[in-house]
Amino acid sequence: MEETRWRIACCAVALTIGLCARLPAQVTLNKNRDLAFGSMIAGTSAGTVSIATSGAVTSTGGVTLIPSTTSSAAFTLANPASGTNRFYFISLPGSVTISSGSSTMTVNGIANDPPNIGAINAGTSRVINVGATLNVGANQASGVYTGTFTLTVFLF
Repeated sequence: MEETRWRIACCAVALTIGLCARLPAQVTLNKNRDLAFGSMIAGTSAGTVSIATSGAVTSTGGVTLIPSTTSSAAFTLANPASGTNRFYFISLPGSVTISSGSSTMTVNGIANDPPNIGAINAGTSRVINVGATLNVGANQASGVYTGTFTLTVFLF
């Protein structure tokens, strides 16, 4: 059987300051780690590969996982000591499409931990982990599948 790999590169992050906010000290949002589904073999029936926010990997249906590097995505939201305490809201897309040439797959169930709404105090940082589910078609074409998603954090 031919080995097939899928990977999503988390290349886009955004940080938005709410309208009620004064000009803040430099709050930052940085990517630490890509979301990586690893290597697998697509079978004759459709299936899924899920990466939990904790990094745990599960599969269903006709997908056979091959030992390889997998990971949930991770981002760090940092509020400097000179900043002010802030509330945040995290926004993620409902789904994204990844591709290898003309072949595509859908990634959905994109979830984050900690929850979408929270607080970040001055002088602290928060790691945001992101997991998702890859939908693998029956006899999905082999290839290195890539795509991007945007994690947006609104500050208030």
